[in-house]
Amino acid sequence: MSENGVDSWPQLVEYAMEKCSSEDPTSREIGLVILKPIVSHVTQSFLDQSSDINMTALLNICQTCLLDNSNNGKVAISALSAVASIISVFETDGSEKFNAVAITMFRAFNNLFLIYLHDNQAISEAKLCLFLEILIEIAEDKPMLFVSQLNALFEPIVALLNKTDNDAENAPQSVKLLLLEFLVELCESSPKVVRKIKGNRGEVY
Repeated sequence: MSENGVDSWPQLVEYAMEKCSSEDPTSREIGLVILKPIVSHVTQSFLDQSSDINMTALLNICQTCLLDNSNNGKVAISALSAVASIISVFETDGSEKFNAVAITMFRAFNNLFLIYLHDNQAISEAKLCLFLEILIEIAEDKPMLFVSQLNALFEPIVALLNKTDNDAENAPQSVKLLLLEFLVELCESSPKVVRKIKGNRGEVY
């Protein structure tokens, strides 16, 4: 290993990716936890040495793990955290690969929320909130990643916000507040895009 450890990061990434592809959910979680600091601490080396294929492979693994509800949602939350690190390093605007990840993030949240509705011991309110808090951090860092997908994301979020205690699929107040915070972040980042959204925007105003 060199003095700054840069020469060894490809081996660490390979090891982490192997862990992420393991049949054991705990190993997948460990692999994702390893990926996050590697990406965030060897930024320039990662940019210099990664090919498009390597980046695609990393994103594909993270997307798969985002939809993995194992370990009571811990794999999905670790995947989102790893994605946050990757997104903070790379230029995402206009990238189809990253746009696809944005949609997958919300599919992952929806999966966890549906599990919560049926078993709030498996997926707790706290885990839903943690997932959304990481999502908000990503939106603060790279809002255009989500703005480009607002037509697809806006209506489902608004529908969830409008659920009441009489609805079987109502979300906890803490979750609703974080979803609203996420929308506000995007609205402040790109009001012109929000005004062009199809559907009923008045429901959240």
